[in-house]
Amino acid sequence: MADLIVENLVLSTQLEQSLDLKKIDITCPDASYEPEQLPAVLFYYHNPSRVVIITTQGKMMCTGSKTEADAKQALSETIEALKEKEIIKNASKSSEYQFESVVISKKLQVSLPLASIQEKLPADQCTYDPSIGPWLEYHDPSYSMLLFPSGNIVCSGNISLEESKTAFETMEDTLTSVGCKIAE
Repeated sequence: MADLIVENLVLSTQLEQSLDLKKIDITCPDASYEPEQLPAVLFYYHNPSRVVIITTQGKMMCTGSKTEADAKQALSETIEALKEKEIIKNASKSSEYQFESVVISKKLQVSLPLASIQEKLPADQCTYDPSIGPWLEYHDPSYSMLLFPSGNIVCSGNISLEESKTAFETMEDTLTSVGCKIAE
């Protein structure tokens, strides 16, 4: 089975207070706040590249991470920066982090005949319209997969990394059952 690549992992945490986004923008040089575009403050991190999004209600989300550890680090660093500027009070160092979503990709060593695959799958499980885009979307209650003719598959949704492995294995079994030859 080809390797799975984490493209984006999103974690969040909730502070127990409201935040003044204008004050964060003024006092934190790494903050970016453009309320006409997004009602949130953005903190950008590099190496690895991540963004922490902060709302007035105290919700913080880290997106762009490839690992859970990188996301937790960015959230922790942001909390520490806000404490140093006395913007937040009483935030514990061990904030609880909530897994939000993940985007994972995989490259199969085979071309996928999407029109043929669509004909063999239940209509309520997949959508393929080449006039919209060159992919077939496979629907599951907790995730979606985009299948491309090149053999690339992208999975996104509120599933764990372990669940995504099972989802990809199931998709490979499904593709094999409809006549695709999946290389090991």
